[in-house]
Amino acid sequence: MTTLHIREIPTDGAPPICAGRSISDDDLCASCQHLDYRPGHLSACLLSGCGRDDWPSELDENGYSVACSRYEREKLLD
Repeated sequence: MTTLHIREIPTDGAPPICAGRSISDDDLCASCQHLDYRPGHLSACLLSGCGRDDWPSELDENGYSVACSRYEREKLLD
């Protein structure tokens, strides 16, 4: 089971995001455009606002996101 850590994550002027977790390359969230990825720190889902302790994704028994109704693949730069 994944433990979500609640703390304010600085977003450079954007509204604060509070629910963060460690993201690996195997996680569905790793390729989602809603992920505020912070290597070496807790990352945040931009859809998870302050006061929420969950993300919109479904986690497997190992804590990896495997499905999400809000998933949008990260856009590639041309």
